[in-house]
Amino acid sequence: GLTTITNGTNYDTRLTVQALAGGKVDLRRLTQILDPSTGDTRYRSVNLLADGASSRLDVRALTAFNDVYSGSTTIDNLDSSLIAKNGAIIDISAPLALVGVNLVLESSAALATAAIVSAAAGHLTLSGSGQTYNFPNLTNLNGSSVLVSGGATAAFPGVASYINTTTLNNQTRTLQANGAGSTLDLRNVQTITN
Repeated sequence: GLTTITNGTNYDTRLTVQALAGGKVDLRRLTQILDPSTGDTRYRSVNLLADGASSRLDVRALTAFNDVYSGSTTIDNLDSSLIAKNGAIIDISAPLALVGVNLVLESSAALATAAIVSAAAGHLTLSGSGQTYNFPNLTNLNGSSVLVSGGATAAFPGVASYINTTTLNNQTRTLQANGAGSTLDLRNVQTITN
């Protein structure tokens, strides 16, 4: 079965895999997703989306999801994405390292956040009233923005330091809890380096 997805090397090359409205996509043997450093890296991305009750995207063996030119959700250094929302499920169980990925979790979606060991140079966009996202095995958030909203709680007990590893001019990273009841728990962070 399929074990690797490699994105194209041309400008604005994008691949999207979607499980929608109760649909299921089975990529259970996939172990890595790569956006290579060759070619024109601008606006390229690989995007995985599960949206809607009972929708399921099975990537249980995925261990590496890397976007070489990332750090934004809108401009040319566009993040790849891993998105679960509206009661959908993304199956991950192997230890997963994310580089340059926008992880979006909202509206009672399910994803085993304990499987994520690193989330660097991307975004974590976490929302939902009363939702708790615990990342007990994640130790590296360097260069990522974390945006918590809508009354959600996100906890990163394994993160002891944070480095804003920008790769270009005019890059901004944000660590944010927005709205009543929203909590970003970074209580074990000892140093932040900009």
